[in-house]
Amino acid sequence: MTGNQYSIELLRARRAIEKAWIQWEVSRLGVVPAEIQPEEIGQAIKTLWREHAGYNHTVFDFMKSDATRPQIIKYFTTDYALNMRFYDLIVLSLVGIDEDVRMEVAHNFWDEMGQGNQARTHVRLYRDLLEYLGIEDTPDQFVDALGWEGLSGYNLLLYFAFNRREYFRSIGALAITELSDPEQYAKLLAGCRRVGIGTDRPSVLDYYSEHVEVDALHGDGWIDNVIVPVLKRYPGEARAVLEGAIMRLNSSKAYWDWQLAEMKSMPSPPKTLLAAVG
Repeated sequence: MTGNQYSIELLRARRAIEKAWIQWEVSRLGVVPAEIQPEEIGQAIKTLWREHAGYNHTVFDFMKSDATRPQIIKYFTTDYALNMRFYDLIVLSLVGIDEDVRMEVAHNFWDEMGQGNQARTHVRLYRDLLEYLGIEDTPDQFVDALGWEGLSGYNLLLYFAFNRREYFRSIGALAITELSDPEQYAKLLAGCRRVGIGTDRPSVLDYYSEHVEVDALHGDGWIDNVIVPVLKRYPGEARAVLEGAIMRLNSSKAYWDWQLAEMKSMPSPPKTLLAAVG
């Protein structure tokens, strides 16, 4: 399989697909703020985030207040792919970056690595949750079960990471991930406790609880210590940073729409079972 990595035919096909796909992403950007100064980029990103249709998405309110235990477990299986590969995105974002922004990216990498504790790496924490729920760790099966919406968001971040020309869009997209996780995952955790997930072993939810606590710092840190210094060096790339943020917001909303529809399409459990859980 690796023998095809540098196949001219496959590279041409991939480039053609990527070109058409990114043209589609650009066509639905909407209004992108213009003439943003480096010191203004943080507020511009946060405004785009809070005014986007995906902000405070109902999938997280649904899990907080209404979803059944099987529906929340369904969410975990659909959330698998990107969570297990986010480490790679951080590593790839370290390649070739300027010295003054390395420390912030390295902090993110260190958190992904459990700050040196093998048992606390984010991949290990997610596997602990799957094992607790009795879910077999089958990556191919989880990825195959995703709709195009989930694959699009997953591939968007990897496309940015693997293509150096997309560096500025990449750091904008990653800012959205860091900003949005804490609020959303707090609702997910409330829903888990409501249906009894982790109440007997709170540590199995550490993957998500850590993101609530840590990403609250990473969001502003990523903007202040990565994006602002980069734009001071390349002020003409502010639009690309904002484009990356909007593309991430658009792909996330489509993914959450799909997740919510998938959960709601699951058959309702018998009323006697609901009474027993309650």
